[in-house]
Amino acid sequence: MNKLNFKIDISPEQCLGMKAYLCLPLNKLGLMRRWMKAWRINMSSERKQREVMKKDLKEVKITAELVPFSFLTRHSCQEICPAPLACVSDFASVVFHLLEEKSRLGQLTWHDGVIPPNKIWIKLGGDKGGSTVKMSFQVVNTDKPNSVCNSCVFSLFEAPDNVVNHCIALEQYKDIISSLQETQWIIFMSGDYEFLCNMYGLSGASGRHCCLWCNIASDQLKVDRCTGNSTSIITQRSLSSLHQKHHEFQLNGANMKKAKVIENVIGKPIFDVPVTQVCPPGLHITLGIFQRLFNLLEYECHNLDCIIAEQCNAATPLLTIFSQRKQLHHLKQKQLHFKEKSIRLSRF
Repeated sequence: MNKLNFKIDISPEQCLGMKAYLCLPLNKLGLMRRWMKAWRINMSSERKQREVMKKDLKEVKITAELVPFSFLTRHSCQEICPAPLACVSDFASVVFHLLEEKSRLGQLTWHDGVIPPNKIWIKLGGDKGGSTVKMSFQVVNTDKPNSVCNSCVFSLFEAPDNVVNHCIALEQYKDIISSLQETQWIIFMSGDYEFLCNMYGLSGASGRHCCLWCNIASDQLKVDRCTGNSTSIITQRSLSSLHQKHHEFQLNGANMKKAKVIENVIGKPIFDVPVTQVCPPGLHITLGIFQRLFNLLEYECHNLDCIIAEQCNAATPLLTIFSQRKQLHHLKQKQLHFKEKSIRLSRF
């Protein structure tokens, strides 16, 4: 390209599209810009990209401020420190705008009747990546609802992902989520199990009543291998039962040591999304199952090694005798060979 004096200029809109499609962070985008510049491919500057982004997001109300969040000190104590929070002020308008764009481009689908024709499914989720916790939503009425390109971040804060911080960051969306569910919208919740426990006020996966969907105790999770049945009496959880258990937890002085008595409910659900609309974290569940199977395989292999080692130790005396006899026979053969050789030499 240098010899041909050929040059390519990439517009700010194309740079933003490439950055979003490839999920490039700022540092990698800078490396790519310098590498392309060596080949006479000029990417637009950060200033121009931000101007275009600001113009595109002019209709979206985004607020950014320092908010007091809870942090864990090195002495395992809680302290309140200001940290940045950026969020969309009008969540409903952003979702409506996105649906209008997808409808205009013909990207909406109802998955062959899986979604009722008069319903819109929205999935909320969150996770911590790097130093920030991100809350996003996905429109399920698309061909690839779980795609990264279908995820829209509406809240982001730079603090630990605990219950207190989630409540601080997401309290403003509680009424909006409740009002959307009263229309033709159906809201689903997704995320890893720790995130789901934080969202619904459970103490975590290590509690006695660790299941988010029912009140089964951890010592009752095992079933009979022969029949495959369980004799445990299980009651499904609901938003009303979670609120009731949280009220009992407050009446008992909010004592964490007594959380297992109140089915490990230590907080209120942040959003009024029914438990039946919570997506099970399939990836994390399968990872746990595969880890369990791998541990069992490793344990059986170790036992097999121990059995083989014991048998080898028991057969050692017999093997020693056989080896000694073989070596003695080999020495006799060598001795006979040297005798014959010495006789032939003496004749000369």
